[in-house]
Parts: sequence; structure tokens; C-alpha cells
Amino acid sequence: MAIRLLGPNDPAVEALQLLLSKNPDLDAQIEIVRWEDYYTTLLESLKSNPCPFQAIFIPGHVWLDSLIHTGLVVPLPLDEVDAAVVTDYCLHDILPSVRKECSRAGELYLVPWFSDGHICFFHADVADLFNGTTTPIIRPTQLIDVARKAHRPPERYGIALKAAVSEMFLDWLPFLWDFGGELLDGDLHPVFTTPQAVESLEAYIALKSYCPPDVHTYGNLEIGRVLKENRVSMATTWGGQASAIFGSAVESSNVVPYRAGVYAQPWNATWGIGLPAHQPQSTRRSVAEWLLRIANQQMDEYILRVAGSPVRISTYSSQNFQRYFWLPAQWEMLQRCRTLPFTHKLSDILGVMYPTVYAAFIGEKSARKALADAESTILQLLRNI
Repeated sequence: MAIRLLGPNDPAVEALQLLLSKNPDLDAQIEIVRWEDYYTTLLESLKSNPCPFQAIFIPGHVWLDSLIHTGLVVPLPLDEVDAAVVTDYCLHDILPSVRKECSRAGELYLVPWFSDGHICFFHADVADLFNGTTTPIIRPTQLIDVARKAHRPPERYGIALKAAVSEMFLDWLPFLWDFGGELLDGDLHPVFTTPQAVESLEAYIALKSYCPPDVHTYGNLEIGRVLKENRVSMATTWGGQASAIFGSAVESSNVVPYRAGVYAQPWNATWGIGLPAHQPQSTRRSVAEWLLRIANQQMDEYILRVAGSPVRISTYSSQNFQRYFWLPAQWEMLQRCRTLPFTHKLSDILGVMYPTVYAAFIGEKSARKALADAESTILQLLRNI
């Protein structure tokens, strides 16, 4: 039986597609869906019985809990897989924060594939505006000053933001946290209308003055393009995009004009591969074994080369630190990163927050009004979940 996988249009996923096409003996294929359409496609597929895919890419804590709660995904049946395969996988080599995000109640639900956390790329010309360490720790509160000093349009804009409606919420999170705000309290009640939270969104919106004029459309591809074209002094994107942007220059030993830093409190999600519930147990067992075999140390090195964000401790070697200039920042990010609460309610809450912060960014509402409206909607939503 050929294994069918479902994944989004991400460099690490596209790299797997290329690998599978070159190695027919792996007997697997992957269907790639645009990020904007991925959640809908994922849910429709998982609700089908049987599921048309035997394995699916899931962004860790963002969706995993809701999929477990609704019974659409199941743990990896490690106790049924050949013990030698489990041993050779070397679970202890997976970064602790990554392993935690892929597990629930002591069971592994996802085979970690790559991480997507905030890495800040800044031009060497503005390096003196940050602290002088190898990997600068960047405070969102200082970015308005950096962007203003670095702004030289149209040759080079001060900053670019990932501000498309499908992206902006997550890129605002480090601002929210750095200003002393939170999204939810310990009881999962919204607390994002505090003065600190409103100020953080206003600060993010203020950076628009130093961005390319069409920044409200920017997702991963647009950020990658302006960095490749040397058109911005600073931009933040996912570590999993780093090699797609800079990898060819690194591999050919060309000089890269950018350096890498990390937010004081970055956000990260681990993308892993999980098993749909609606398929035979024998299929789950064989697919789990296939995943553990393929997601080895060599694959993690491959993910570093083609995407930039490995999940194994051993891949963060001194040799790789020297070769891939962003890797020390990626490592630092994984030590500092925060996640959102592990709860099945999170995906519904995020469904409200994404359009909320975007409405404020494009001026449809003030930051205060947008967040207050979102709070009201989420409180009603939580009463019905």
C-alpha cells in the first residue's frame, strides 16, 4: 500500500515531496495544499471515513488538542512497532520542547518534522543598533526606533512585517508578551484588552509607517522575496523559511548581508506528522513504523539544508552553527520560545483573533475596539464550547 500524506506548502514539506519523487522505493506520495486552505482541507479529510490520507502534517499545539478532543487523530502505536525501529529513532535526540509539544498524557501523537518559530533577520548595516552579541536578543519595544533609523525608501525600507490576515496574529504575539500582556489567563479567559495588550498592538501597527506600502498582503513568500532582494533592513519570519531564503547563497559560499537574532519571547510551533483516526489499526502501525524510519538524523540534516529548522539536538552541531548563520538564533529561539495554551479550545479562539488583529492593522478598527470586540466574541464562543 502506497502511503498518502497531506501537508501545507512549506519548504520542509515540499522537500519531502521532492525526496519521495526521487525515491519510489519509499512507496509514498504527498499532496500539498496552500496554507490558506490547509485547515479546511485537513478537517474535511480527517472527518472522512476512511480518511483518504494515512498521515497528516499538524502544527503542534495550535491544532493538535482540538483534533484529539474530537477524536480525529490517535497516538502513534509505538508499543506495536518493531522495538528496533523505535530504538533507532532515538527519541532522546529530539529537543525537549519539541517532544513536549508532540506528546499528550505520555503518548507521542506526532513525529516531529520541523519547527516554525520567530527568527529576526536584520541587515549588517544596522547591526550596531542591537546589542553586540553573536545572537542579539531583540525587544519588540525597540523596533520602532530601529525601523525609523534604518528607513531609506524605496531602495530599502526600515522593516517588513508578515501582516497578511493569515499570518499577522502570530507575529504580534512576541509584541503582546514583551509589553507585559497575555492572550488568555490560567482559566482560558481572554485577558488581551489590558492597557499593555492594546499598547502592544498599537506598537505593531505603528511599524507600518516604515514598511513597503503593500505590507498588509505579506506572508512567507513576500517576506522571503524582500529579504532576497535586499529591500528591507529587518524582517521576521519562521526559522523553517530560512534556508529557502538564504540557503542557496550559503551553499555557494556567497556573502549574505543579513544577520539573525531572536525575540526575547518568541513563539514557536512544531510541525509534526500524525495519524488519522479513521483508518485500520494495521495501517496505523505500518505508517508509524515508516515515519520513524524516515525521520532519522539524516532526514533532520536534510531539513536543515532545505528549510532551516531541525528538531534534533545532534543537528545543532558546531559545524552546522558555523555553516548556517541563522542556526544559533534558531537554537536560542527553541530555548526561549513560548507556546499558546494546550487546549482543544485554541483553534476556535484563533479563528477570532486572526481577523481581529488584521482589522486593526488595516485601520478598519482601532486596536482597542478590535480587541474589545474579539473579547466579547470569544467569551460567547467559550460558553458554547
